[in-house]
Amino acid sequence: MRALSLVLFFLLSCNSSNQREVETLGAVLSLTGPAGEQGKNIKHGIELAAKEHGVRVLFEDDGTNPSRAVRGLLKLSTEKKLIGVVGGVWDYLALAMYPVADRNQIKLITPSNPIEIIPEQFQRGGLLGTVAPSLKSERDAVYKFLKSKKPKSVTTVIPNVPFGESKRMMFEEVAKELKIEVFPSFEFSTESPRTDSMRLAAAKIRELNPDLVLVITDYDGLATLAKEGLTSVILTSQHLDKALEFQESDYSNFYAIYPKVFDSDFEKRFIDHFGEPPRVFAAHGYDAAKALILNKPFKGATGDCDPNKVQVCEGVAEIFGVKDGALEVVR
Repeated sequence: MRALSLVLFFLLSCNSSNQREVETLGAVLSLTGPAGEQGKNIKHGIELAAKEHGVRVLFEDDGTNPSRAVRGLLKLSTEKKLIGVVGGVWDYLALAMYPVADRNQIKLITPSNPIEIIPEQFQRGGLLGTVAPSLKSERDAVYKFLKSKKPKSVTTVIPNVPFGESKRMMFEEVAKELKIEVFPSFEFSTESPRTDSMRLAAAKIRELNPDLVLVITDYDGLATLAKEGLTSVILTSQHLDKALEFQESDYSNFYAIYPKVFDSDFEKRFIDHFGEPPRVFAAHGYDAAKALILNKPFKGATGDCDPNKVQVCEGVAEIFGVKDGALEVVR
């Protein structure tokens, strides 16, 4: 009888193990194209979470193209044991995926887009979520920063996509609240090379001569802007760490809005696995994957996380400046 019980236990354990082995986590990321830098960071975070929890991951590269993002999501939807998908590196990619995820009942968590860009009709379905800091969190950080810097005039340089427009509106709202003069915004196409766009933006900034400029671009764009020798303070988003590798440029007047990482051990585990420190949104890829894998509240790298909420993880923004060639939190 004891032998029979051991055999049954062994068979049940094998069945349980096999069921776990075929569980699949999907990811539709921009591994190439303009969003490729962030996509690769997020991919590493997902890979670390999958390794720690023994889950299989299938990656689809959307090439920073909405139609490819949708095709990637539909391809993953055919997986029998799909526990969910991490995806939507940039706003217009996520927005293309939301109705498809909703229609096909796919749990989808975006690692890098604020909750405010998720349309309300999709927030009510319980399928969509984000681990990125909210625009409200970024607004709080920007408010403190502008209040301390006391600029008399500001402007914005943004891509002509919903994400850029949401950043502009948030920034201008804060500036007006602080009685700061707001100059006209400069918009550029995401299809144009960032270097060309930033040279045109630099000419516009010189013409307006504002005290401070919010610039939403990638690290190539920031490196180009730094070479222009502008006197305005530049506030940007999460690419300054990469741009600093172009050490021939002066970034002393550059600041950046970054998502806060709460788990100090995350960086150690990441370095142990990949041999290099995590870059921006790697922790968010990790938490998005972990939320889908665990499907219960947990302490995440980016704050307290609950997969049953639209704002899956706490998500807090903070501002960094450059000191001695490295990033340092602005207190």
